[in-house]
Amino acid sequence: MLTKTSTKNNIFKQDIIDSECCLLNKWKGTFGTTFYEKAGNNHFVKYYTNHDEFACEIILHQYLSKKRITIDFDIDLKNKTLSYIPNNKISLYNYLQTYKDYSMLQVLLNELFAFVYNFKKYNFVHGNLHIVNIFINPKTFKLYTIDFTHSHLLPKQGSLNNKDLNSLYKSLKKYFTQKIDCKSILYLDSLMSTYIH
Repeated sequence: MLTKTSTKNNIFKQDIIDSECCLLNKWKGTFGTTFYEKAGNNHFVKYYTNHDEFACEIILHQYLSKKRITIDFDIDLKNKTLSYIPNNKISLYNYLQTYKDYSMLQVLLNELFAFVYNFKKYNFVHGNLHIVNIFINPKTFKLYTIDFTHSHLLPKQGSLNNKDLNSLYKSLKKYFTQKIDCKSILYLDSLMSTYIH
């Protein structure tokens, strides 16, 4: 298990160098109860100040790891940290910065929306989905997600919560708009309309 790399007084400062951790901290949507930091072994370490959030997230991770939609993780109960172990996976944010083939991007977007749509099979709602907390294996295109602070399980099997599709769509649209990639925005809009009528 990993141990906390920061001192207790320093873990909630925003002086993180790693760009993915900066974005995870910015987009986490919580009120300062969690914080991401990159460990020397390239693991993403998530710190908690709220014990109940930590306990709930552990339960969700254990449930979802059996469904194979989250990456490997370690839990440190003593320090209330959860460490994500990417192995051969990278964030969607980093992957999008490397793509050059538009037809492959279309395949990726289709896979991505199908991945999120299939959450309903597990009665799962992520609650804060965006391009930094989705990971991809670049060789297989297999997708995973992390960061379950806002996640919950739905009481009715097979129901679909559009919140995840909407937040993913907004995150992708913002990214493509910043890149001034109109072609990808048009494709993204048409894809979204097939999932949410």
